[in-house]
Amino acid sequence: MLSRFTREFNRIYINDTPVTGAQSIAASYDLPIENVKYLGRNNNHLNTVPIGMFVGALNLDSLFINSDQFIEYTGEKSANLKIQYDTNTFVMNSGYLAEYQFSCGVGTIPNLATKWNFYSDFGNASSSKLPFVMEEGKLNIVNPGDIEINFNELESEKTNNLNITIRSNRLPIFDATSVKPVDVKLQYPITITTSFSISLHDYKNKSLFDYPVKENVYNFDINLKKNNSSTIVNSFNITDALLVKEDYNTDVDGSALMQLTYESTISR
Repeated sequence: MLSRFTREFNRIYINDTPVTGAQSIAASYDLPIENVKYLGRNNNHLNTVPIGMFVGALNLDSLFINSDQFIEYTGEKSANLKIQYDTNTFVMNSGYLAEYQFSCGVGTIPNLATKWNFYSDFGNASSSKLPFVMEEGKLNIVNPGDIEINFNELESEKTNNLNITIRSNRLPIFDATSVKPVDVKLQYPITITTSFSISLHDYKNKSLFDYPVKENVYNFDINLKKNNSSTIVNSFNITDALLVKEDYNTDVDGSALMQLTYESTISR
C-alpha cells in the first residue's frame, strides 16, 4: 500500500515549543570524506577518512503569526529543533541561525525565512511525543499604511514592501578529542540589509558619486502594524544604515516606485 505523510503529520518545534505557520522545511547534511590513496592500494578496498567538520543544515520558512519566534537567535543564542512525523523524530541539536529574513508587502501575509547550521546530533533519534498546542493563529495581511517607517525623507503610508535580512556568521571551535565543536562563536560584525519600496512623492533621489565624500547614512525605526490599526505587531530599529542602492521603476499601468536598499552592521 502506498502511503505518505501529509502536512498534518509533520510538526516542528523550537526548544520544544511548536513553530507556528511553518510553510516548508528542508533538512540535509553532507559527510566531508575523501578516499585515502597510497602506493600498492587495492581499489577493491577503499579507505575513507573525514576531511572537515560535520554540519547539518536546515531551511525553515514560516508565516508571521502572533509573534516572531526566530529574531532572538540572530545573536549568541543556540536552539534545538525537532521534526516529528508519525512515530519518527528528526532531531537537530545545537543549531545556530546563519540567516534571518523578514519580508512583507501590501496584500500579503508577512513571511519569515531562516537558515540554520547544526553542530551536534542531527538525524533520527528517539524522543517522546510532544504536545502540539498553539495559540489561535492571527493572520496579519498587510494593508496600505501598515508598514510604518519613521524616516524624515519618506511618507510611511507610501511604503509598499519591506525586506530585512540579518546574516550571522559563526566560527566553530574544535579540540582534538571530539568531532563536535567545544564552542561556537558569533563573528562580528553582524550584517543587516534593509530594503523597501515607496511611491515617489517628495523623495529626492541621491547621486551615485555622493559616496564617500557625502555619506548617506540614516537611522530609522520600522513598525509593522496590525490591520488598519495602531497596534504594532513587529518592529525593527536600524542604525547607521548606508544607502547602497536605488532602483527607479515605472510603467504605463502603475505609479513610479523607488526601491531603496541600506546596509548596516552590529558590532560587538
